[in-house]
Amino acid sequence: MCIRDSSLEYPIIKLPYDYAVRIFKNSRKTVEKELNNVINSLLALKNDDKMDREKNRALMISLLEKLQALKKRLNEFSSEEDEIYEVCKKRLTYLNSSLSPGTAEYMDYQKIRINRMLVEYLARQGLTSTPERMISQFNLQVISFVFFE
Repeated sequence: MCIRDSSLEYPIIKLPYDYAVRIFKNSRKTVEKELNNVINSLLALKNDDKMDREKNRALMISLLEKLQALKKRLNEFSSEEDEIYEVCKKRLTYLNSSLSPGTAEYMDYQKIRINRMLVEYLARQGLTSTPERMISQFNLQVISFVFFE
């Protein structure tokens, strides 16, 4: 397929890309915040003149729990990013499908395209129920990747 008007197709890739950037920024903030907390706790432990063994052990256990929670959170970020990249791949395959104008497949493609654009427009306008119903009604799960916040 030759994309004649790329400005209409731009949002199909931009939406998941923007969401991936947002996830990356959130994960970076989370990592920086948690690692700063851990480093500050370790420095406080190092500078503690009263080496109370039980207090230090409890602090080390809490630091270990924080690091495990951070690892779990990073795995969640990673799985979200993998999902986004898979959707991008499906969308690119959808855009690169070669169809001849005038065929029945081309007409179906145009209907799907219009429905997808409507779903994404309504989602950008802050509506949630209508795009969700359209996604399920027109079977747009593969190409409509809409985030409702």
